[in-house]
Amino acid sequence: MTPKQSELLINLLNRAHKSKKPGAIFDLDSTLFQVNPRTLKILHNFASDKNFQKKYKEETKKLSGVKDLANTYYVKEQLIHLKMTDSPRPFYEDLYRYWKEHFFSDDLLIHDEPYEGASEFVHELLSHGVQIIYLTGRNIQNMLRGTRESLKEWDFPTEDDGATLVLKPQKEMDDAEFKRDYFLSLETNFDPLWFFENEPKNIELVEKTSPNVEIVFFDSVHSESKQRSPKHLPTIQSFKY
Repeated sequence: MTPKQSELLINLLNRAHKSKKPGAIFDLDSTLFQVNPRTLKILHNFASDKNFQKKYKEETKKLSGVKDLANTYYVKEQLIHLKMTDSPRPFYEDLYRYWKEHFFSDDLLIHDEPYEGASEFVHELLSHGVQIIYLTGRNIQNMLRGTRESLKEWDFPTEDDGATLVLKPQKEMDDAEFKRDYFLSLETNFDPLWFFENEPKNIELVEKTSPNVEIVFFDSVHSESKQRSPKHLPTIQSFKY
């Protein structure tokens, strides 16, 4: 926690307390939740699969002993961190397919862990009358149940508390366009309306089309490695203040 971050979050809470209709929209993956624990579970499950053990004896043995991952998004980058770049190509292809199948599914979302102070901060906003909205690139078909379970397990405000949960209707939809369109469809005139997001691509599109939204960049990891972080925006790395 830095003094600048603390000042930013406290100021936001003070403004929320004085506002008549404040709203806060939160991304989930790599904004409220760390997803490395989910990826680690996937790697361990892959390593314990009997079929993969037969095909990739050395690789599965090494993956089974992995305890810590790099602060990055893609499996390829994790394997570089783990010094596992000399394996046969089919290993990478099988592992990537396995990761993609299980990362974007209900069953392992419960392994995500909140960033420091995340649950407490969202509850504090709620106590100040802020409408809480979770806006995520997760899709309804594969990830709605797991998302609800994860929010409840980690003591975030849920739909039972008046929060709104918004997932993509179809998984093929582009995340940035989906979020842009959601902001454009909002009928309630929130004042102010904050958006907490870690993906620069999503931020850039929302910023262009909804200039009145106050965006807070959550500086963690993002899927577009070539996309530059938005240095001009208020930035935080946790929700501790």
